[in-house]
Amino acid sequence: MNESSGSTIYDNLGTSHGTMNNFNNDTTSGRFYGDDCVFGGCLKFDGTNDYVSTADIDVLTGSFTLWVKPISIPTYNAGLISKRGASDADFPFSLGMAANTLKVRALVNDGETKNVDSVNEMVLNEWNFVAGTITANGEMKIYLNGVLENSINIGTPDVNNYAYYFGVHNNGGPILSGYIFQGYMDEIRYYNRVLNGEEIESLYHGFDYEYASSAWNIDNQTRRKPIFIINNDSGQALTDYQVMIDLPYDSDMQSDFDDIRFTASDGVTSLNYYRESKTDSSTARFWVKVPFIPMGVSNIYAYYGDQALASGSNGNGTFLLFEDFSSGILDTNKWFTNKFANSGSASYSIASGRITFNGSGWWGIYIASNQKFDKTKAYMLTYYVNRPSHYSSASCEDVVAICSYSNTVVRDTSYYYQPENGFNGTTTCPRLSEVYTTSGRVRKSHVVNVGSNSLITKPDFNIEFHGCNYSSYPIDYSMIMFSKYVLNPPTYYFGVEEVR
Repeated sequence: MNESSGSTIYDNLGTSHGTMNNFNNDTTSGRFYGDDCVFGGCLKFDGTNDYVSTADIDVLTGSFTLWVKPISIPTYNAGLISKRGASDADFPFSLGMAANTLKVRALVNDGETKNVDSVNEMVLNEWNFVAGTITANGEMKIYLNGVLENSINIGTPDVNNYAYYFGVHNNGGPILSGYIFQGYMDEIRYYNRVLNGEEIESLYHGFDYEYASSAWNIDNQTRRKPIFIINNDSGQALTDYQVMIDLPYDSDMQSDFDDIRFTASDGVTSLNYYRESKTDSSTARFWVKVPFIPMGVSNIYAYYGDQALASGSNGNGTFLLFEDFSSGILDTNKWFTNKFANSGSASYSIASGRITFNGSGWWGIYIASNQKFDKTKAYMLTYYVNRPSHYSSASCEDVVAICSYSNTVVRDTSYYYQPENGFNGTTTCPRLSEVYTTSGRVRKSHVVNVGSNSLITKPDFNIEFHGCNYSSYPIDYSMIMFSKYVLNPPTYYFGVEEVR
């Protein structure tokens, strides 16, 4: 139920999708996300006429599990999962709530009604884990929160090719008032085999986060936390996308966040990440390269707890282009350099993770990326600049330009246009820059969205950094991070900590 929109509830196997019927898609019923749900997204049923239906399916034996949060007590038998023909005498299966109680009821009718209720009741306004199993010889069991509650033998199961309904007892005709479920449902599953008690208990505990719900990536990590990524508004699935995550400190983490690791949703596949900044025992900013982010809600994991683990931060593996100048020399695999006209004795130096431009004349010396980037795509350029202590409104800017080069010396004369920053196509290389109003080290981020402006004739561009405008004042840059970007990018929230 993690879809971001639409009326289809997708079956992960692609064979038995469900259709939402009569949902209001407001605060009373429809799709909900985040803290309202157990995992990602869920559905809220209004108790009046909401239900989900499938196509006809000739499947009955096996196991059903789902998470249920009732918000009212039903007048009659409220359906959670049902399979029913046109009459009460043609009712192969129902797993629901007993009338006037919060008990789970399993019911069938093949000419004779047979039902059994749970001993214990669900908790109102809280999530409850419900499971039902049916064997080929007709033994039906019901479980509540991982515990076997009751069982009954129903005889040979009727596997008539009827649709499944969620949230209602359907009778093949109108939806009957009083037989409607009011509340939330999440993670509805069907297994084509009968799960045993231990398996059902482990499923319950897995979603309760008392035990791991999937394999663990690193043996010595003792904790992990799911990070749910919501990609509802970008309009597209994303590949190799850099997600910026501000991670709060947890007492089980190393104070400097060195033990943090990230994996895909399987809990095993390691993801490249870069730690941009941190405040010990408070918070750290990470960028995580996520291989695939579908539309809707998905998740990754943050692992921690190994007090001996060194940092695995890797900017080169995370970003499209990354430079921290840590080697003390210019990496010619990434950059080329040249001087502007009238640049005089301009030079640069690299030390302590920074490149410093010592300007003399008109912009002085520059570096530009060897790598070119597709002009039809959008990007985010983030970097730190240390503004000089001597500045004026006309004497110094941090100058980052979007240019295109035929080679390492010659700028192409095609025009580039950057509407977010007011570039109007009158210069060959529009600048992502601003005149200083204060001095000191500043973090800067620019959306680079060259687009399809008619002035652009080249298919790609380079990134260029250089010194102060019309000035001999030194200026330095550090930690250059170039990443993918989409309008209305994904957001995220943290799930509950899992303990190994």
